[in-house]
Amino acid sequence: MPFGRYKKPKICDEKNLINVSEALQGVTLVAGEYYDVEKYIEIDQDTFVYMDPPYRPLTSSSSFTSYSKSGFNDDNQRELAKWFKKLVKEKKAQAMLSNSDPNDNFFYELYVEGENDIFIEKVNASRSINSKGNKRGKISEIVVLHK
Repeated sequence: MPFGRYKKPKICDEKNLINVSEALQGVTLVAGEYYDVEKYIEIDQDTFVYMDPPYRPLTSSSSFTSYSKSGFNDDNQRELAKWFKKLVKEKKAQAMLSNSDPNDNFFYELYVEGENDIFIEKVNASRSINSKGNKRGKISEIVVLHK
């Protein structure tokens, strides 16, 4: 039961759930480490791959990357960038990756805009979870796209 005193809490949006179900008919969803999902991607198929790796820390004090025992550091980001480029070049897949915007050109050096039809867009994302209330709100992120 959700917190609060709602007379009619909307736990499930039935219409939206049905619409999403219909949209996903014939779609295969695969979640996992990027290097493990490649076997599911066939060349020249209508494939879209979205990658949401651990975000690169914005500051030295915001270094949480421990989604796994081994963490996810800049070398891992470089390996992922190589895999992303291989995916779009060899498998001909459409791809998208999101990450933080550390504002230090790190991602612009990994993903050279225009190379293999790769582009980087800056977006504002809302953050509502932070131990410091004044740190909640909009934050700049990057989206790497293969168009």
